[in-house]
Amino acid sequence: MNIRIIWEKIISHEGEEFYTVTGLPFFYRIENEHIIPIRNKVEVNRKIPKNDIIKTIGIWSISSPSEISKKIQGSSYVYGLLSDKRII
Repeated sequence: MNIRIIWEKIISHEGEEFYTVTGLPFFYRIENEHIIPIRNKVEVNRKIPKNDIIKTIGIWSISSPSEISKKIQGSSYVYGLLSDKRII
């Protein structure tokens, strides 16, 4: 997986609806190479750095967000993005 291409796709799909592994809908916006998830029209109190996306791609043979939850921020959102066909 090429992080540059994946990050470009993440940027291009900003504002679209995605789903966490449990099916909860979320949107996101990009700010200074951070993903800011939005649920129920409210920003989640979390900024997911691009580096966390890079870390996750490096170990992508995971089967659930719990496997990366101690390594990155917002694992449910990152897993939701990276398991979506629009991104990967």
